[in-house]
Amino acid sequence: MISAISNQGKVHFMFYKDTMTVQKLIEFMERIISCNERKVFLILDNLRVHHSKLLDDFLREHAAFIKVFHLPSYSPDLNPDEYLNRDLKSNLNNKPLGRAKGKIEEHAKAYMDDVSHDPGHIAKLFHAESVLYAS
Repeated sequence: MISAISNQGKVHFMFYKDTMTVQKLIEFMERIISCNERKVFLILDNLRVHHSKLLDDFLREHAAFIKVFHLPSYSPDLNPDEYLNRDLKSNLNNKPLGRAKGKIEEHAKAYMDDVSHDPGHIAKLFHAESVLYAS
């Protein structure tokens, strides 16, 4: 899953199979841009695809709509979206998932659908001291 959250309580997410690629990242960014009337400011960690030439080209072409900022290396505590990831994992660990194929993904999608309709829940993720800079 790739996701982005805002301090106003919005959440965007996309599930994918296999590994993250720059094409998937660009697809996700295009979705975010299309859902927002204002310029998007996106905080990224240092995944390799976040520094690709193809992404740089995309960002230059879409500079009026999106700007990215990179966190320092090895600093997940500074990434507001990591708090959503922890929240999701905690919720999944509390579910009796069973062994049926696709159950984890099914529960993850259901949880993300629920929190996407709860702006207060998402906004609270920005209350951690290490991410107050983004609130």
